[in-house]
Amino acid sequence: MKFFQVGTTMLALTLMVAGSNVYANGVPKHRPPPGAPQLDPPIKADAGGPYPPIKRGASILLDGSKSIGKNLIYEWFFAPEADCRSGPGNTGATKSGMRTRAVLLCSMKVSLKVTDAKGNHAWDSTTVTVTPRPWRIRLRHTSNWNARPGWSPPHAIASSNGPNCLEVGVKFGENWCALPHPQAPGLASRGVEQIGAIHPHGNRFHNTWLEHGYTVEQVDDENGPFHGWHYVSKHELKLEREGVFNQHIKAGTQFYRGNQARGVNMKRMLRGIARHEGMGSGPARSGHSEIFQTVLKTNDPATKIERMWAQSLKELKKKADGEINGINKQLSAQSADPINLSNWMGKYYLYDRAAGKWCRDFLRH
Repeated sequence: MKFFQVGTTMLALTLMVAGSNVYANGVPKHRPPPGAPQLDPPIKADAGGPYPPIKRGASILLDGSKSIGKNLIYEWFFAPEADCRSGPGNTGATKSGMRTRAVLLCSMKVSLKVTDAKGNHAWDSTTVTVTPRPWRIRLRHTSNWNARPGWSPPHAIASSNGPNCLEVGVKFGENWCALPHPQAPGLASRGVEQIGAIHPHGNRFHNTWLEHGYTVEQVDDENGPFHGWHYVSKHELKLEREGVFNQHIKAGTQFYRGNQARGVNMKRMLRGIARHEGMGSGPARSGHSEIFQTVLKTNDPATKIERMWAQSLKELKKKADGEINGINKQLSAQSADPINLSNWMGKYYLYDRAAGKWCRDFLRH
């Protein structure tokens, strides 16, 4: 501020500084008059994120703390994404709070609405991705040459005057479930599980796989998009198979010695029988367990039920049981004989006890 004297009068001159928001004496250029209303800055919603993917059934902490505004009210809304094929959740579900948790069963578009005391509001949206749990049944196969299924020695029932057998009684081996079934009254603990492929055969013994193959939980998330819904939370499904073989074809038996004496490569034959009951020899559909594995690649029941949920337990149970039962039937039907015999195709000989001679047969297992 400069002072000048004109005659006997002192004058004060205020100077403006170029490019400044204040005068040279520090007084603001734009000072609101006394009593004028103060203007609030515009509000802005920020839904947070990007959020990391979460597993199905997990909760996510939604954070709107970066929103701008005074005395804001926070409301969170949810809309299903394309992977919500098993159910969209609770339509209109709304959670509140600057920060809040939500349990999700599928990916959701999450929208945040913030409102100030004057009714002004703003929106922001983000997406939370839900990833499937890596559920798969891994087939395990073993060859059990020590089992004693109680089968008769391979033999000819009748033979002609020529070299070929007319009727035969032959059982070389079978593909069984390798796991015990204590629920099955009157059945041995092993070697009786030809009643289905998938263990623990809950449907046969309990008329459902619920609690006998998979477990269900109900979502407890007040005001959340899936509060009250049921989903498959865990599974114990297994597929373990074993080849079980006739004890009367092993090395040292009459069948083994008789065929070896007639030029049959018995080591190759027994190896082929084991592959036939197991993982095959390379060509498609050449082994029972190999067929199981092929079906599982595209139709794994654990993978199917992992992505299932429903509002009612009854509905979910119906869906999950139906899926497992359908695949179980498919496994049994696909692996039934006859299958590709390229493992061990060739001739072998049977002893006809009535005629007291050996006759020739061809593998027709």
